[in-house]
Amino acid sequence: MRDIAEEKLKIRRKYLDKRDALTDKERDGKSELIMRRISGLSCFKEAKSLLIYAAFGSEVNTLGFIEELLADKDKKIFLPKVTGSLISFYRIYDISELQKGYMGIPEPVFTEKERLFTERESIRKSVCVTPGTVFDSDLNRMGYGKGYYDRFFATFPHIIKIGVAFDVQISDTPLPGDINDVRLEHIVTESRYI
Repeated sequence: MRDIAEEKLKIRRKYLDKRDALTDKERDGKSELIMRRISGLSCFKEAKSLLIYAAFGSEVNTLGFIEELLADKDKKIFLPKVTGSLISFYRIYDISELQKGYMGIPEPVFTEKERLFTERESIRKSVCVTPGTVFDSDLNRMGYGKGYYDRFFATFPHIIKIGVAFDVQISDTPLPGDINDVRLEHIVTESRYI
């Protein structure tokens, strides 16, 4: 078990370095392409609830896309908030409802129960745009090592999971995994769908 954890740490660092090496201009241009490609997926178009993260550091930039999504009154937009060892998603109506939270990541400022993403929402065509450090062509994802998304997906198995990454984050070899890792349905980069 310790060997897998160490191997994952090395892989994570390698791909974070590749992602961090992209310039801001490259990241912004590639992020825009990725978001346009996601918009074209039929599962995304049909979704009633969209769960999406607010980008942090060198992640695929989502903030401009979130603002566009908020203008679509037919869709509910939810963003994650970390509490202890869990993430919960809360509905937002405006980008101003985010503030720096866990690790400086923009999160919803509130915890009202009526804004919480629930099981009832999850079975009504919901999609989660999911960040990560590295992905492979078998739809495996490695996050930052805390397991937040894996635990969330285990609780809400009906959500369609779309990983977003730059091409430099796709591993040519299968990623090591364990029983708690949850596979995605789609991965979208600036140049391809998996």
